[in-house]
Amino acid sequence: MRLPRVPAVVGLLLVALLLACSRQSDDEVRTSTDVPVTASYIVTRPPSYSKDIQPLFDRYCVKCHGAKRAEKGLRLDSYQHTMAGSKYGTVIIPYSSAVSLLLGGLERDIMPPGKAKLLPNEIKNVMFWIDGGAPDN
Repeated sequence: MRLPRVPAVVGLLLVALLLACSRQSDDEVRTSTDVPVTASYIVTRPPSYSKDIQPLFDRYCVKCHGAKRAEKGLRLDSYQHTMAGSKYGTVIIPYSSAVSLLLGGLERDIMPPGKAKLLPNEIKNVMFWIDGGAPDN
């Protein structure tokens, strides 16, 4: 049995298709070991202070850092007070959660004292909020 002849144009199209499929995507990053590198997290919506952060502070922090009892001069009952910091200085450094004292205390389980600790995803929300500039929204 004889195979039909493939017109040259169809042959060229098949070759072009194979080459296009074998090329690496421009979105992929390849390392020297040819392993794709991906982002560790993707934030689709930055946390909102009023919807995501203040409710956490109200639940876990305001008992000791509120209007009635502002331990070490730190109040977390409003955005303005949070950004003002404590008697020792700023606790939130916008765009830099790594050096923000507030996040450090949460991550090391220093704060809040006792058994009621923030969940890992709640701490990540605070981190994302700070890294996003700690906006008042």
